[in-house]
Amino acid sequence: MAGSTRARISARERARAARARADAARVERDRAVEEAAAAFFAAGDERTKLLERIAGLQDEVGAVERRMGAQVARLTEAGEPAAWQRALLELDEPERKRLRALADDVPAPAPALVPVPAPGASATGAAPELTDALIS
Repeated sequence: MAGSTRARISARERARAARARADAARVERDRAVEEAAAAFFAAGDERTKLLERIAGLQDEVGAVERRMGAQVARLTEAGEPAAWQRALLELDEPERKRLRALADDVPAPAPALVPVPAPGASATGAAPELTDALIS
């Protein structure tokens, strides 16, 4: 019996050793998986920050392009031909048209305030009874 007891103890020791090796390998895999997941999330956070910066820059670029388009519109409204605008601004026609279309998003400057005569007033702005009194 002593031989079989020793055999069982030896088998258990071998099983424990095998399990310990497997556990160590599992711990190493778990650590590697955790490191990969942590690196993934860190990169994802960095990407989110970059995308936020890009979105802000896109907003700024859009604002600048709308201002550029307003100047293209200004040239068009001044009667400058498209070919001359392209040469002057160093643009091809698709880009000139794209920028010009963006100008529609730019609020027009407020018109200069011009006094409108009250109903019944003369061109001088004076009421008719005052104008008649001055003439007579």
